[in-house]
Amino acid sequence: MDPDDFQDPLLVSIGGTMATITTLEEAVADLLHASAYLAEDVESVDEMSEAMNIVVPRILERGEMDLAAAMADVTIDPLTRDRLLIAVAEACIGRNDDDYAMQLVEAIEEEALSAGAYERVALKMVERGDTDRALEIAENLSHPDEIFKSVAMEHYRHGRFEESFSCASMITIPVTRALLAIALARMAHERESPVEFKNQIDNAERYSAQTDLPEEAANILLEIGGLCLEADRGDLAIGRFEKVRDLCEKLSWPHRDNLLGAAATGLFSAGSETLADMALDLVTDKSVLAKTLSAFAAQLRKQGEEASALEALDEAHEILGSQKDKEIRDHRANNSAWRGVAVQFMLTGSAPKALKVIGEIEDDETRTSSASQCALVAADSSDDSDWRVFFNMIGDPIVEGMTLIAIAGTANRKGDSQAVKALVKECSDRLDSIHQPVAACAVSTELFDLQCRIGDPVGAHGSLMHALLVCSSMVNRSSQSIALARLSSKTDANRYALDELASASLKSFIC
Repeated sequence: MDPDDFQDPLLVSIGGTMATITTLEEAVADLLHASAYLAEDVESVDEMSEAMNIVVPRILERGEMDLAAAMADVTIDPLTRDRLLIAVAEACIGRNDDDYAMQLVEAIEEEALSAGAYERVALKMVERGDTDRALEIAENLSHPDEIFKSVAMEHYRHGRFEESFSCASMITIPVTRALLAIALARMAHERESPVEFKNQIDNAERYSAQTDLPEEAANILLEIGGLCLEADRGDLAIGRFEKVRDLCEKLSWPHRDNLLGAAATGLFSAGSETLADMALDLVTDKSVLAKTLSAFAAQLRKQGEEASALEALDEAHEILGSQKDKEIRDHRANNSAWRGVAVQFMLTGSAPKALKVIGEIEDDETRTSSASQCALVAADSSDDSDWRVFFNMIGDPIVEGMTLIAIAGTANRKGDSQAVKALVKECSDRLDSIHQPVAACAVSTELFDLQCRIGDPVGAHGSLMHALLVCSSMVNRSSQSIALARLSSKTDANRYALDELASASLKSFIC
């Protein structure tokens, strides 16, 4: 072949023309193009990957396939490049451009990713109903079970049961067979076919017993039990959750306690408080105990049993408070348990107890997020609870700004325009107190979106300009690129075009 006749497949656009990277002229007129312009210019391998992982999916959302492929191709890190090319290939399948998609897949350099790329492309083909083409790809893969599963589901969905079961029979991995049976059971329930639902539930349980790992089997049984609850078949759910409890005897921490907690929650939801307590008695991790009791409380609250819910939460709170630091096995899970108890107290109508729990949380980030969530619950309540009490406990200007925006959104849904106006002004006034440019840009971006939605074009323009101003002060190109990509998602959603002032601001720092 003459070298002059060769064309890199990544440079051949969907329409057959050469793909081009964003020009400066395009960048100053469009936030997403500006983001792409900056991302290409990032010198650090890691920082470029971070930017491209945000920018390329945004370009795909916009539908600019050539630009997305070109941006993926110039990514320095080969693994990131390959993953982004797979994302572009999937998007091409969604647009029925299979030839271009396969060119991109063939350009994947990492062997393990290459096999995954063919699988993901095949799965996208199944989504659009092209099962024959997907099965052709499956023939050339070493592990095509996910494709067989997807095709079987598609046939079943359209009533082609013989084809569905034939495809299912080709699956070799028990876990995949079990997950397919669960999916088919869900469709049978939607079709109001109780006999078939029960058959598929039994199939899923049988396949779960064929797995090599007890925790895998337990997770499948939990999913089966959850589906039975969704189908209002608590009688079927209880047996599955009991089997999870039995399997946990073979497990060690952390799988054991987490699975026991999940089984106890399932049993409680299925209406068997006695069996739930028996499973809970086997849990030794206090964080898991508290989390499970919070789940019990949520179920009781939904049933209108607020007094019992508060008792469960009091017990959870007491358990967490009794922990010594050396007893905490997973600090992240422990923080989550504290937050869950606080929020459940608030949802159950006990603001004073929620405040007490938040005051006892030692981790700053958890305390801040708990206060924010409780403020949102208070603002959304029908009795006009004082959300300010919780808001004043936040203590982080960034979270305060995001919380004000969320509460303003709640007020807007309630039709309280006066409250919305006051909250928007308060948030705008607080922007200068956020000293980290990345965070300030994020808050300004969300405020801009809210102002567009409430019909405040002047305020929206001001927030946009503030976002661009703080973006210009960021220390590296990757942070600027990511911030602009996220801002572009809001301008696109609100069909907001940049004016000359915004374009000039962009040009001042991207050049």
